[in-house]
Amino acid sequence: MVAAGEASIAVQPTSELMGEKGLEYLGPIPDELQLIQTFSAAIVAGSKALDAAQRLIAFLGSRRAVAALRRNGMEPIQRG
Repeated sequence: MVAAGEASIAVQPTSELMGEKGLEYLGPIPDELQLIQTFSAAIVAGSKALDAAQRLIAFLGSRRAVAALRRNGMEPIQRG
């Protein structure tokens, strides 16, 4: 609606706004107002593609994946 000129502001997940043409992304809302969504990966018992699943999970934690996440408006988990 913002890109079409039907609204002047949108509050949505950054990842949904970053790729939209016709929008100017101003930045995230303050942390105390954020809804943090955490995504997880797991290998289910009895998986027939154990090796592929392990490689996918390793990739999701890699520097290459972190760069892709950030380019698309998401933040990787901070490991302690």
